[in-house]
Amino acid sequence: MRRGNCPTLQSIFAKIEKGGGTYIDAHEYTYQVGKLLSRIFGQTITVDVLPNGQLDISNTKKIISDALKMNFADVSETTANIQRNLNRTAGLNLEPVLPDLNNSRIKGMTTLASSKPIDQVMDELKEAITTFSQHIVDEELKANADSHYSAGLQPRIIRKAEAGCCKWCSALAGEYDYPV
Repeated sequence: MRRGNCPTLQSIFAKIEKGGGTYIDAHEYTYQVGKLLSRIFGQTITVDVLPNGQLDISNTKKIISDALKMNFADVSETTANIQRNLNRTAGLNLEPVLPDLNNSRIKGMTTLASSKPIDQVMDELKEAITTFSQHIVDEELKANADSHYSAGLQPRIIRKAEAGCCKWCSALAGEYDYPV
């Protein structure tokens, strides 16, 4: 992902380049990228440019699947750079572990996008794209915690609730020894 004119993305990349960054930064990065991708889809895949206002499955796979695969590569690489910096800061000589691409989620989104006229599914599709992006970071965190645990380390997960978050998220806040 290019930094573009987004101050948030520029700030995150600056932290990474200086050897820093956290999973909070990774989540913010993926949130911004997911929203951007959702906005692009919403602006370019519209009823007036599609035959019968609907994507057919072959075009859906091509457009959405390819974009989500690129999104996965970008988010997982950025998160890996953050994990690499965290490992170095902790004095660990471990390479980051990347999660597997979740093809079933991609298939679900392509099925959704071609199931009805695009104006009837776009809001749900945009939300699914954003959560797909965020899920990449969650899976990468889990993969790296697993890797550290397997290496004989004792990972500790610290979850912080943001102001105004839901009760479910607030209940998950705390510090946990891994595996939870």
